[in-house]
Amino acid sequence: MPQNVCGLGVDIVSVGRIAALWQRHGESFLARVLSEEERRGSFDDPVSMERLAGRWAAKEAVAKALGSGFRGFNMSDVEIYNDAHGRPYVVLQRGAAERAQESGIASLLLSISHEKEMAIAEAIALCE
Repeated sequence: MPQNVCGLGVDIVSVGRIAALWQRHGESFLARVLSEEERRGSFDDPVSMERLAGRWAAKEAVAKALGSGFRGFNMSDVEIYNDAHGRPYVVLQRGAAERAQESGIASLLLSISHEKEMAIAEAIALCE
């Protein structure tokens, strides 16, 4: 069945801003941004600030593509992973999954990039 674009989100963030938040709040910051599953499998020690900023931008972009921002769910309800080829993909949990279902969103496409001081992500929501 063909899918139509029904949402678009983009976000750009300063790597320095995310690094400052990490330095100020440490593990409590990671717990707010990343799910337990993401923290277990996605981040090494030391945490890459570029990668963390990319994840932040991706979660913001997904929330915008869902059409709600983070109303009704937390940032950690949007999980970002990479497949075997390095391509990012989204897994929605709890309130974010409910929001997608209510909106008729069947899937999300995601792209993340970072370059020195900035990270950017774009999310496209597809509906049937």
